[in-house]
Amino acid sequence: MGAQASKQVARKLPTQPRPETFENIPHTSPATLKESHQAFQAVDMEEPEETADPNHLANLSKLGPVSIPPMVTKMRKSDRMLGIINERKRMDQQEIDDPNATQRMTIDKIYALLEQRKHEPAQPLPWTKLSADTGIPQEQLQSLFKHFNTITVMPSADPHDPTARRLGVWVENKEQWTKAIEDTNRRHTQEKQQIEDLERKPTDTTTNESERDRKLKDLFSD
Repeated sequence: MGAQASKQVARKLPTQPRPETFENIPHTSPATLKESHQAFQAVDMEEPEETADPNHLANLSKLGPVSIPPMVTKMRKSDRMLGIINERKRMDQQEIDDPNATQRMTIDKIYALLEQRKHEPAQPLPWTKLSADTGIPQEQLQSLFKHFNTITVMPSADPHDPTARRLGVWVENKEQWTKAIEDTNRRHTQEKQQIEDLERKPTDTTTNESERDRKLKDLFSD
């Protein structure tokens, strides 16, 4: 009985191949793939056609380097900015061609002198020497240093606070600078003392309540 069941479930293999099997026949094998890869490498390693040409370098030399035009932004001729730029160029060239170009003082020189006089005692600047060095008349130099100055920053109330407000003053010599610092520190001390006094002073509400309690006590006392 068991043998009969085994015969019924036995696998039956086809005796003829299916038609679609012949349609998907492989045309390559591992051996043919290896041969094609070697042939591709051989072609890749061959000398390029352009370098094999003996006249290639000579032709490149005749052409010369490639010139790329600069990228210049086109502007309208009626643009007002062009007029401003041209006027600045004209003024700069006029200063260069000025025969009296030696009679001038740079802003760096003026700044250095303004800062230097703050460290010196109260005495006039050497106007004669400055005038001889710059070629500028003494009257013009004296007017310049009279109406122009650099900012002198005073210490703040809280030196540990970088964002604290600082006062800028006008000083012309060492004595004025020292006095300005002393006045600033004295004012900071007074302001600090006023704040401490306000913190210790009782509020108005407390004062009014104490005054009311005293009046009530006097009213009901014998």
